[in-house]
Amino acid sequence: MGNIVTIASSKGGVGKTVLAACLATNLAARGYHVAVVDADPNASLADWYSLYSGPAITCMTESGHVEVVDVAQREADRHDVTLVDTAGFGSLTASAAIAAADHVLIPVMADRGSVREAIRTARQVESLARAARRAIPYRIVPTQWAADGLAEGAALDSLRAERLPITVRFLPALAAFRKASFTGAGLSRGRVGWECDALIDELAAIGALPVGPEVLTDG
Repeated sequence: MGNIVTIASSKGGVGKTVLAACLATNLAARGYHVAVVDADPNASLADWYSLYSGPAITCMTESGHVEVVDVAQREADRHDVTLVDTAGFGSLTASAAIAAADHVLIPVMADRGSVREAIRTARQVESLARAARRAIPYRIVPTQWAADGLAEGAALDSLRAERLPITVRFLPALAAFRKASFTGAGLSRGRVGWECDALIDELAAIGALPVGPEVLTDG
């Protein structure tokens, strides 16, 4: 069975879909069998996928809170990694996707509202883990990030004060990420591809992603 990675935050516009698209594209380029489940009723990830022309990725939409678990688990039986992109507001579907996950990624931008909601989402993951009586590991992933920015430093201080786990790698503030939402391409090339690959390496090192493709098949 492959890994289920749920991307969640109770705030919209923090980079959940961009993170899912980046991971999916670059994992597929490495030879992983990748599925993405768009669990957001707005279907932004599915819209991106309609333009996508890179290495093969399986994409489906499912925003039902019961059905999303079945879909994610089914695709995890067929793929090395199944990424679930959730809505930017509190919902039963997001909670169900978190509860089904092997690892949760919580994007955060360098603003007070984003940090507040990242902390809230982290506490939600912890609560669901207690309810399920199992560990649900998670990481905060900085997005649209300037490495030496003053706002970024303040955001990190706030997150660290809450003792939250934060990835070392981040998605930088590059126009190429925004451009990809119009073209479906460009996420595995240049600095964008390099940054995504570095994040994948870090996530693999902590067990959020398989170290290498398992070459799972439908059979």
